[in-house]
Amino acid sequence: MKNYVLGALFACSLLCIGALAPSASQASPTTLSSPVINPTPKWQGKGCFTSWCQTGWYASPAVADLNGDGQPEVIWSPYSIFVVDGATGSPVWSVRSGHDRSANYNTTSDVGRTWPGIVVADIDGDGTTEVVTAHSGGWVGVYDASGAFKPGWPKQPFPNEIRSLAVDDLDGPSTSSGQGDGKLEIVVARASGGSYDQWTVLEPDGTTRAGWPRLTSGQPGYGWGAYNQNIGVADIDGDGKAEIIGPSDVHYISAFNDDGSQILTNARYNNTSTPKGTPKFWSQVGVHVDDAVDLRGYANCGTEHRPNFANSPPSIADIDGSGVPKILVVGNVYNCGIGNDASGDLAYLPFILNADRSRWVSGSSDWTAIPPLGGTSGKALSEDYDVIQSGLPNPVPADLDGNGVKELLFASNDGKLHAYWMDKTEHGSWPFNVTKLAGDMSFASEPVVADLDNDGHAEVIFGTWPRNGGRRVGKIVVADWQGNLLQQIALPAPLSTDANAWNGVLGAPTLANIDADADLELVVGTVSSGIVAYDLPGSAGARVLWGTGRGSFLRTGAQSPPTAFTLSAHTPTQPGDLVFQACSIGSYRHTASGAAAERQLAQRSFVRPWQPERIQRHAQRERRHNQLEWRAAIGQADHNHVSGPGQRRDQQHNGFDQPGPAERRAYSHIPQHADCERSGRLAASAATLDLAEIHLPSRKNPWYALVSFVEQNKRIPE
Repeated sequence: MKNYVLGALFACSLLCIGALAPSASQASPTTLSSPVINPTPKWQGKGCFTSWCQTGWYASPAVADLNGDGQPEVIWSPYSIFVVDGATGSPVWSVRSGHDRSANYNTTSDVGRTWPGIVVADIDGDGTTEVVTAHSGGWVGVYDASGAFKPGWPKQPFPNEIRSLAVDDLDGPSTSSGQGDGKLEIVVARASGGSYDQWTVLEPDGTTRAGWPRLTSGQPGYGWGAYNQNIGVADIDGDGKAEIIGPSDVHYISAFNDDGSQILTNARYNNTSTPKGTPKFWSQVGVHVDDAVDLRGYANCGTEHRPNFANSPPSIADIDGSGVPKILVVGNVYNCGIGNDASGDLAYLPFILNADRSRWVSGSSDWTAIPPLGGTSGKALSEDYDVIQSGLPNPVPADLDGNGVKELLFASNDGKLHAYWMDKTEHGSWPFNVTKLAGDMSFASEPVVADLDNDGHAEVIFGTWPRNGGRRVGKIVVADWQGNLLQQIALPAPLSTDANAWNGVLGAPTLANIDADADLELVVGTVSSGIVAYDLPGSAGARVLWGTGRGSFLRTGAQSPPTAFTLSAHTPTQPGDLVFQACSIGSYRHTASGAAAERQLAQRSFVRPWQPERIQRHAQRERRHNQLEWRAAIGQADHNHVSGPGQRRDQQHNGFDQPGPAERRAYSHIPQHADCERSGRLAASAATLDLAEIHLPSRKNPWYALVSFVEQNKRIPE
């Protein structure tokens, strides 16, 4: 994620949730110390017509202040795109997919359904928020805050449905050396067969980025259709640019640089295919259950099994706090002697890979071998979407137990929500048996994860859906970190009176503050009752670890922050005030002019995508030549920590990039403290600067600490 994705990040600043009511454990009654907070229906049936709703699919809702009035809107799309007021649910605008507000809604038709999550971000770097959607028929639209297409849109990069959509700045943030353009690219993949042209990248103006689409005829490697949200985007190699990970309907995973060139694998795979002894791309090295079969290059079908990645989004996260991102993907393991269908499919199982495609090993966490078949992940209850809609394995990395190492969660078509620890086992009461809870076949959505009561242990929130028909309804379910049931809430009945109607939540919920109070809300897009929102009383202090589908409103699958704050001015500091405590200090500058800058300060936030640690930061603002500038102190987490005051085990950047005079003044006193803490105070000449709460990401150092805002006017002795 990028520091200038301003519009999306106001939305991200809303991502928090509070504790939900403890209830009976899934297995037996459990007494928890968490406060009892009951989700309260806020509004429902939004984005619907008088007596019916368009069928909702797997799109996760987004939340953003589109028009800059300080009031967030909720954006969701089943087929049409609906924007409603967060506080009341009242309509703001709606358009048919593939059309904008210049077309009459009642005389036009949608180009198709919406599968991927709604993206909100400042795509073109103009300081305003855009909405990005992708649909059946291969259409992509970029809308301004009022529902009008931005110049150059819509585009139809494929003739077939698009289920994979992500947005990021592929060429890195803008720098004095000229790298990057400060704008975001749109990455999509088609959900249809064919060996070539599965992935492409569109520039903010709708043109196709040079080097795309991929894979092209004549390129080495194997790919096919991407039938879920099968794109991951992040800087996996630390070069300051984003890479693209693309599983598809084969047992291979493709990986690309921003220019479309393929990424090479570890040299251990050089002999997996001809010509032997030559470097191989990701797309040339097949994935199997056994690493030894990967190295051999082929499976003895019938006894050696492999995964298919047709429905397999990749997620990218620093699992163990090392500062190095890993690729997490869940494959549909099948017996290739029978076939990749209901008769041959065995179980969805997770893989964790390094940037060079090798399997991840760190200390006792050895993922050379994956969790075993016949363990807690089971065979599909159904793969027939005429019986029940497809259960999809979107991976969610989140630290459930608070030990600093993330767990890997995913829903499966075995009727369970799984949570694997890095020892490759499921602890406590995991997996959570959704079918058992419902008393009938049911599947779970991609979960969201939050430490609801800030006790260091996370809770898991997800939607469910039942078999098709019969006016059955799914639930909103909350589980504790050990997989015990805390709360279950039945969804509204289908708005339609049709006897064959049913209701559920297929896509990930979104946790956001959508109204004027300090508490958070839970927002879901449903199959048959439109957008539904629940108040979460007492939730203002919660900490979100994975707050929406694919981890953020950019839908990249990259780890989202545990919390994000709106960038807003506070009481001016005074000489001697404590302004930061951190392991190290860097800087980033964003400059805007006039009213747009005021709005950014009032409404935007900046989000760090990786590992939480301890830090306190400050932002400064000052006027120069009719420009409002802010500069933020970055705290770079030292994951090796230190042995004592002033001792470091790794090199960290402690300077400023072109600091202004006020920055020099503000950071003129930086004493060293124990436990990797630095602190600073304002000099008298900098007394007019204001404090602000922020998160800030970086490509080159993508691990940052959790903001802990400094108490205002807390003094350090002169």
